[in-house]
Amino acid sequence: MFCTYAHYTPQGRLFYIGKGSEKRAKALKSRNKYWHRVVQKHGKPDIQILAHWGTNEEACSHEMLLIECFKELGHELVNMTAGGEGTYGIAPWNKGVPWSDEVKAKQGLKNIGNKHWVGRKHTAETIAKQKQSKTKFKFVGINIITGNEIVIVGKQAMRESGFTSTHIYRCADGKSEAHKGYTWTKETWSK
Repeated sequence: MFCTYAHYTPQGRLFYIGKGSEKRAKALKSRNKYWHRVVQKHGKPDIQILAHWGTNEEACSHEMLLIECFKELGHELVNMTAGGEGTYGIAPWNKGVPWSDEVKAKQGLKNIGNKHWVGRKHTAETIAKQKQSKTKFKFVGINIITGNEIVIVGKQAMRESGFTSTHIYRCADGKSEAHKGYTWTKETWSK
């Protein structure tokens, strides 16, 4: 079941429109920095389910309509897009479902200019260079809401802490804003 939902400050001001599952509507993580700033300033949001939908496409259309209408009415929403983006549920590659040619084509267009190593292999020479590299880094995460700081060294430590190394690297390189509620920087580390 899909839904569209609204987040209000405890004082009753509408500040966010979303779509997804009811679980997603109630989730306080993986939100944009502006959403977190409103919550930090005003407190935990009042969450209201606006409508239920049979398909993700219907929910996306309704989300886009609501964002457009509420912005025209003068509501200062923290939505970073006009809506309709995002995915729902488990991605096909996680379910063992092969991608259709259409999905592959769309994904290919989305990845133009992407410098990630998704689906590629490092050469033996690159692997050897990486092993010989003497520069080690620590990653410093600052919680967006609390300001608490954590320091992580190594991919294994990232995994054990519940973070995804690729997302941390993207944040540290300035390609993403945050990962799991933390902003990340990279610093040289020595034992």
